[in-house]
Formats: sequence, structure tokens, C-alpha cells
Amino acid sequence: MRPAEVLAVELRQYQGGGLLTLAPIVLGQTQEAIEQKGGASAKPRHVWDEPRILEAISAAGDAAAAATAKALIAWIRAKADRVVFNDAPSYGCIAAEFNVGSEACIPIRVWTDGGVPVSFSQLKRTPAFSASAARQELMDRLNAIPEVTIRPDAIEKQSSIRLASLSADEGAGFLKVMDWVVEMLRGTPAEKSA
Repeated sequence: MRPAEVLAVELRQYQGGGLLTLAPIVLGQTQEAIEQKGGASAKPRHVWDEPRILEAISAAGDAAAAATAKALIAWIRAKADRVVFNDAPSYGCIAAEFNVGSEACIPIRVWTDGGVPVSFSQLKRTPAFSASAARQELMDRLNAIPEVTIRPDAIEKQSSIRLASLSADEGAGFLKVMDWVVEMLRGTPAEKSA
């Protein structure tokens, strides 16, 4: 154990049979314990960026999913108030963050594993989607897209759509719904028809 890792040393004294024994108790962690708990041996964290995310999605071998990811990322770059990347070692994501009053809202993300979660729970905290009827309308608009199925209980949490389900036409329909979400968040609602 290195001295810097020692948090405290306690000295206990035992006496009996004419002998005096001192027994040190060292409190702290060994380097091995630190590594086992995710210290030095944990996978290194890194910030993902757009090229690495697109590379990881393309590496999965689905050209249509990669094209859809590229279109979604372009939409995020064009529409979001802020583009956010994660720093996980294994899976990367890019997210669209919108300023809603003094709060930030991240309604969608694109993950390198091919998931595109729609966060109804994030939207629920905004004035535009605080009513369940507004989140229900969003779910109905998403479910109108072929290959997309959002379960009814998702309006309280999040539901993930697969990139593979959002091929050219479906992807365009998804982005149209996301445009509507942005208009609602910014207080300029579009017409009711999807």
C-alpha cells in the first residue's frame, strides 16, 4: 500500500501472559482494490463526436441505418439549441438539447447501437408537453409512421425507435414529427395534421 492511499492507522494493544503486543490496523485501499472498483482498470472514458458516432453506426454494416443516422444528426445540428455528446467508453450518442425557459430539454438522442430514444419524460417537464394530451398527440404522430410502434405507457417515460425502422420515407416522417415537437417547444405550434 502506498502512503498516499492510507487514510488512517490505528494501533491496538494486546496484553497477556507477561507479553505486550502492538497490532497496527491500516484503514484505506490498496491499489488492487481501487482498480477492482473501477479505478485504473476501468475502460477509459472519452467524449464522442459526430465522425466517431457515424463511424460506429456504419461499422454495424447497415447502410440504410447509417444514412438515416446521418440525416438525423444533420437535423440535430440544424435545429437544436445545443448539440450534446456523451462520454461513455462503449456506446456513443448525440443529443438535441433545447432551451425551454430556464430548463434544458433533450427530446431525442441517436445512439451508436442504432437506438433513437424519444424522451416523453423530458418533454413532460416542458409547458408544451406537460399535459398528457400533448404527449399522446406526439405518440399518435409517431405511431402513424410505418414501422414505428410506441407503447401507450411510453408517454410517461421514453421509447426507443430503431434506426433501421426509419428508412428514407419513415425517416422523413420522423423528422417532420420532430419539427412539430420543436415548434411546440418554442411556442409556435404547427397545424394539427401530421
